Amino acid sequence: MIKKAVCLVMGKFKNQNGEVILNLDNYNIGQANLTYESSDTLTKVVGFSKEVEQVIFSIVGNASNPRDQVHRAYAQIGWNDSKKNVNFIVKGSGFVNGHVLPISYLVKLKD
Repeated sequence: MIKKAVCLVMGKFKNQNGEVILNLDNYNIGQANLTYESSDTLTKVVGFSKEVEQVIFSIVGNASNPRDQVHRAYAQIGWNDSKKNVNFIVKGSGFVNGHVLPISYLVKLKD
């Protein structure tokens, strides 16, 4: 199941002359919970309103989640033949059904 992103729209930053120096209209900040796929994989697919250009994400670790079992983390843009989908994946070892790993992400959407 693909989760639809809940977005925080950030807007435009202008200098003292009113010129736009940073446009964050096409950026989304969000959170997702990666869930069990196999003993070495946790994953979550998130859908966005436009095609995704770039993704940055981080694990939100705490003592009650399996963050210490993670060996690598990555995101696949264009999951399931749609450039609007991102599959967030962590690989590790010893994951069990019921493990949940929260992440925070920053996604740049295409204009």
